[in-house]
Amino acid sequence: MPTDGSRLVGQNQVITIPDDNKQPLEYFAAKYQMGLSNMLEANPGVDTYLPKGGSVLNIPQQLILPDTVHEGIVINSAEMRLYYYPKGTNTVIVLPIGIAS
Repeated sequence: MPTDGSRLVGQNQVITIPDDNKQPLEYFAAKYQMGLSNMLEANPGVDTYLPKGGSVLNIPQQLILPDTVHEGIVINSAEMRLYYYPKGTNTVIVLPIGIAS
């Protein structure tokens, strides 16, 4: 958690898809605890079913915390994210969520 009053946390990452890749984009999203929609937005034009080996993926892990009390569980349905602020710590755990019909 930022100590300077900022709500900006995390750092974006860049990875290179292995040359012998046989995994879909969803695999890389899950590996970095991202929602598939977030990965698609950060990587327009990447093949969802089989990203090309050697291509570069942006992993959007920098985000702005919701402007609310930072305790317990906060769900931001527009972002499709769950924010968990463990009691007695100065940390936040961010997880992707899905909305079923």
